[in-house]
Amino acid sequence: MQKTVWEVKMENKKKLKQVNRENALAAYEAKQAQIKKLLKQIEAAVEQSDKDRTEGVNWGHVGSLGHVVEELTEVRDWLKGTAK
Repeated sequence: MQKTVWEVKMENKKKLKQVNRENALAAYEAKQAQIKKLLKQIEAAVEQSDKDRTEGVNWGHVGSLGHVVEELTEVRDWLKGTAK
């Protein structure tokens, strides 16, 4: 028995939704990997910054790290859904 045009359209629509979900999942996983890589790079940069402070620490350094804390806190709060 041959399918109607409507049945074919509905099957195609279901297939398209499945492909779209698979594409979204792949993109989501890629973004998670990017975030994990960025977090490792941030950690490495903080450690390198400690090593580069041969001249000592001043209040400018403290202020810079304070800014980083504010930015990271904002990201954390946004991810948790507690952002203001």
